[in-house]
Amino acid sequence: MAELKAVKSIHLKLARILNEIDPEFAGALTLTLIPGSPLFDDAESGRFEVITPFQSLKELKNMVDNSDFTACFFSSMHTSNYLSVRGMLPQDKKRMVSELDNVLSKNDPALLRPESMRGL
Repeated sequence: MAELKAVKSIHLKLARILNEIDPEFAGALTLTLIPGSPLFDDAESGRFEVITPFQSLKELKNMVDNSDFTACFFSSMHTSNYLSVRGMLPQDKKRMVSELDNVLSKNDPALLRPESMRGL
């Protein structure tokens, strides 16, 4: 439980920093491990734990939900992401959060970009 609180705290801090910057554009990327890289080796050996695709979506939802931008185009269209959402914040925030909530509530991997289609 303490780990979850720490992770949520990090998300809130990131949202706070982005809110202070108030960018015109923000994009989300999801970690992609590259075979042979040190981080890949750490994940293979259990020294580094990769979050699940749905945990990644929860992070994305927290980022959007806690945003307080004045006029920012936000996108997770990069192929590293499990789900593509985009829109203007704050205008499209409710729709974007709703899209993420919908996929999260179904917990169906078929709704996500397959690992074989994710890339840099």
